[in-house]
Amino acid sequence: MWIGVFPRAFFDRVTQGLRDDLEHERDRRLQMADTASKHRAEFAFAQLENERL
Repeated sequence: MWIGVFPRAFFDRVTQGLRDDLEHERDRRLQMADTASKHRAEFAFAQLENERL
């Protein structure tokens, strides 16, 4: 089936590519948030250790 001048398969490929890109970016954002949380926790524990000394 054609939509305008493009075959439907073209739009399906583009849509799938956009979904893949969004999923990749979401995974990157979640990974960065996890890394930031880990570093905040390490910093907090280091601060507590420094206060004990």
